[in-house]
Amino acid sequence: MEVLADISDLLVDALPPPTPAADAATPLGFLDDLMPSDVNDLPPPVYAQDEQVEIDDEDDDDGVEHVAEPPYIPEIAQWSSDDDFEEVEEEETKSKNSKGRKKRRIAEIIDEEDLEEDTILARNEEQARAKLFKADETPTSFGRTEDGRVCLNPLPDGTIPTGAVGAADAPVLVDDYISSKLKPHQVKGIRFLWSHISSGPKGFGCILADFMGLGKTLQVITTVHSFLNVMTVYDDDTSSEYAKYNTALILAPAICVRNWESEFTKWLSARQLARLQLTTLEADKSISDRLNAILVMVMGYEMYRNIVLQATGEEKTRGKTTPDLQRRMKDALACLCAPGPDLIVLDEGHRIRDAKSKLVKALSHVETRRRIILTGYPIQNHMKEYWTMVNFARPNYLGTLQEFKNRFVDPIENGQFEDSSAVDIVLSRKRTFILTKELSTLVLRRDAGYLHRQLPAKHEFVLLCKLSPLQ
Repeated sequence: MEVLADISDLLVDALPPPTPAADAATPLGFLDDLMPSDVNDLPPPVYAQDEQVEIDDEDDDDGVEHVAEPPYIPEIAQWSSDDDFEEVEEEETKSKNSKGRKKRRIAEIIDEEDLEEDTILARNEEQARAKLFKADETPTSFGRTEDGRVCLNPLPDGTIPTGAVGAADAPVLVDDYISSKLKPHQVKGIRFLWSHISSGPKGFGCILADFMGLGKTLQVITTVHSFLNVMTVYDDDTSSEYAKYNTALILAPAICVRNWESEFTKWLSARQLARLQLTTLEADKSISDRLNAILVMVMGYEMYRNIVLQATGEEKTRGKTTPDLQRRMKDALACLCAPGPDLIVLDEGHRIRDAKSKLVKALSHVETRRRIILTGYPIQNHMKEYWTMVNFARPNYLGTLQEFKNRFVDPIENGQFEDSSAVDIVLSRKRTFILTKELSTLVLRRDAGYLHRQLPAKHEFVLLCKLSPLQ
């Protein structure tokens, strides 16, 4: 990994200014309360009984200019029955002389069987994985050993697996010190992450969208530590154990790199840190301060972007390109992307909202399927930005951008305007509900309610003080 150190020194002064964020589209604030929270927390539809919706087809000829207000749909208390959607057709509306945005005709929604082959495959893989994952809604003693250690792969009845080391049913136990510090919702989050990255021969990706203060960093540290140390393989020839996976890359904003280092130091002992060989790749470190053998690397987004794009030739390198530099660039690309680390974590994952950004272009070279995205703000100002984040965590799960636009973006946004008909609004709500259900096993989102239940009650005291003569 000395290669990375040498290359990074060459790139420090070549960092381009940050790309300004794209203009935010109309906010989709109402989706914030509808996105997946806990895996099984989605409410079932409540069908309206004997409810009729009157649709006004008359044109408004009063000559008054109608300017669309910001999209707003109140909390959904009832869902219309599926029968209401069997023959949904878009209404014909005449063009109005308005400067605001208005609803428009949209294409017919693609049937699931007509999706791309890669989309269907990704959806089937997630359905098969989800069947093996059971949401932990049981007491805190569920899946713990007698001494209190958390088991990441407990049996459905809560007992600990008894398989031998290296076997598929071998127990995966969290470090005893960390186990004693984990809160119930953090145990659930770690098991959620584990159920994705340990599934199948290549694993899968997911999104942890916890509210600030719920301990996303601790959950990731526990998962990474277990992934690199607990998952072992037994070699019959040498009668010894060795790690099945040995590399993890954590990408974060440059300002958060030191924080990750301090969090690892806080939760892991000196011996565990030495085994992980944690290192942070920063511009102010000399080559002698960086480790050649790296298991866990914490790296800034900008440095990663520049190293990868220059290694792939998509950006020019600083100075003359020599054969030695080309060799080092090739080695750097192999370490960071192809084949790259066994596990990659994106902190502040909403940074990859722009599908055309250089950062997303650099991340497109990542080969590992074990991808964890951390964010406290899973809802972007535009649904296409949300697709970009989900598509990195689980490629093709939401289909191509065109499929996602047809199935969700167009029908959802078309029901949010001032002149949207009742049919438009109802269809918008249903597509929102379907999107929520499809992401329920892929995105784990917990709000501030978990903090409110754990913190002591707030008491306010009002003290009245008598004023002095001067006052």
